Amino acid sequence: MIGAWHGWLIKARSFDWINLDIRSDGSFELSGEWGIRSSGILIVRDATVRFEGSRAWRGTLVLNSGPAGPLLKREHDNRTERATLHRKTRPADDPRRAVQGGPAALLDSVRMPR
Repeated sequence: MIGAWHGWLIKARSFDWINLDIRSDGSFELSGEWGIRSSGILIVRDATVRFEGSRAWRGTLVLNSGPAGPLLKREHDNRTERATLHRKTRPADDPRRAVQGGPAALLDSVRMPR
């Protein structure tokens, strides 16, 4: 789980792009659009990873695998917010990034697996 993750936070009536940085000491920093900010610690208890953060950010994290690589599922204790985060490898991986130059540029931006 250590590393940088990003994805959509789904709320009851909206959604926000968030970044989650998990450090090797078990601490985390969460940031997002519209002033979303939190920091805290991860706690492993009964085979469950919990996050305990500032501004009432509390819930669980589950590491899964998906077709495109590891996924981190996040669910808030209030059950009204959830997120599926993907490992962030470099700025070009941000799916919100607009591709300039039309279809040819889009094809050039696709990276084939090695």
